[in-house]
Amino acid sequence: MAGGPAGPAGCFIPVFKPATFLLADTVCQRSLHPARHVRGANPAHFDSMFDYENNDCEDDGLDEVQDYRSGPVGCATNANIRELVESVVDVVRWHDDYAECVCPYGHKDAHLYLNGAIPYLHCLHERCRADVAEVNGQLRELAGANLSSQQWEAMFKPDKMEQARRKRLALIRAQARNRLLPSLLKKGKPVTRDDWLARSPFPLAGDVRDDWSLFIRALYQQRDPAKPDDWQNQSDLLWVGELWESGKPEYRRCFKRVHEWLRYPGCPGSQICVAPFNDNCSYRGQYLSDTWRRSKHWARLCPYYVAESDMLEVERFGIVVEYLQRFSTLRAIVDTAGKSFHAWFDVPSPPRCPVQRPAYPLLTPEEKAEYRWASEGDRWRHDGKAAATLTRLTAEIKEREAAVQPSLDAWNKQMRPHLEKHERRLQLHRKRVDELYAVAEGLGCDRMMFRVCPTARLPGCERLDSQGQPTGRWQSLLYLNPKHPITT
Repeated sequence: MAGGPAGPAGCFIPVFKPATFLLADTVCQRSLHPARHVRGANPAHFDSMFDYENNDCEDDGLDEVQDYRSGPVGCATNANIRELVESVVDVVRWHDDYAECVCPYGHKDAHLYLNGAIPYLHCLHERCRADVAEVNGQLRELAGANLSSQQWEAMFKPDKMEQARRKRLALIRAQARNRLLPSLLKKGKPVTRDDWLARSPFPLAGDVRDDWSLFIRALYQQRDPAKPDDWQNQSDLLWVGELWESGKPEYRRCFKRVHEWLRYPGCPGSQICVAPFNDNCSYRGQYLSDTWRRSKHWARLCPYYVAESDMLEVERFGIVVEYLQRFSTLRAIVDTAGKSFHAWFDVPSPPRCPVQRPAYPLLTPEEKAEYRWASEGDRWRHDGKAAATLTRLTAEIKEREAAVQPSLDAWNKQMRPHLEKHERRLQLHRKRVDELYAVAEGLGCDRMMFRVCPTARLPGCERLDSQGQPTGRWQSLLYLNPKHPITT
């Protein structure tokens, strides 16, 4: 039995076996038992939270990880109903008879009710009534009028594994809110904006109006000029704009790559999507260029999560940010020019596979350059030569994949034990990240920021009020720890 992390003085620390996810001083599903608490635990024991070499993944909660597999799309069934609804509505969290979601206008307090014959989206704000009515029309077409309320309730009722997972995360959130947060606020020292500026690894003494370009260069990947012929050498595709600028052809201007955004003379928008996008993947036969919708279906793996709290004052929320720094790297803090700030953290990296899959080059360097040219953006959709090139290269890739498939099958059979062990580690990693978000939510962080592709305030922009009028306050950087080298 190993001790948990050291907490504030006088705070009980739970003790568990090493494979259990130790997130907080007093946060875990087994910490209610008084016999499992000791004082003065060694903080070194907590350094292995994401150490997959020492944790052999023999965790008794792995079966609680829910794996949703997409069924055939066409009619509403128990297998694909969540996917069908999420293709129309940006769902944040599922509950038994409703879902928390984001309305088409960007409001984060909308609900999707499932206790009727068809699902129904409701938002309290008047300005998005027309857009909400359009979405409800799509939901009616999606569900049809032939399903009873009992059938809908049966479709959305979670299974036993999902219920156990929700119960475990709810317990973690409750313990973080009722036990860990009061202890941190009592023992911690408030952190002011000036304190964060003094701690910033990158000096922030320039004009606040230039913070947006500094922020993008530090956190997102740019094209490497030393590799002009590498077909994978591309800048990240980012969305920047206002919350409602999504889902219509005129909002194509909000999706640009890093080097394109950096050409702007000033801040291009007040919001930025945390996750970069992929313009070459399709969802249900549609590409990003077909919808220009800021949706998770065209988002790449989100490299960051953002912590924000409207419940705590800025100085007291700094104590929570310091606590979260134990588990992931703090990259930036953005002053929203309001009553809160946004703290950007690295998402904990998943474990690396111990074996390397054999590489079989399917395209020559010249063919890779052709593929990159043909597939870049939406060129192949209106250029006949690009479409023919992409079709030819895709066929050649399939033929060469078929030729090397026997060798890959033999390698997979030989390495199956290592691959299965790696898969168990990946499942444990996903469980740990879920619990990290649960602890952060219990500490007062906004749960809406833990979605697949949330939006956050972009520094270097003047804050506007609810009527769209300038307030004289500027969104600015308070802390910056660059992930990528900052180049001009």
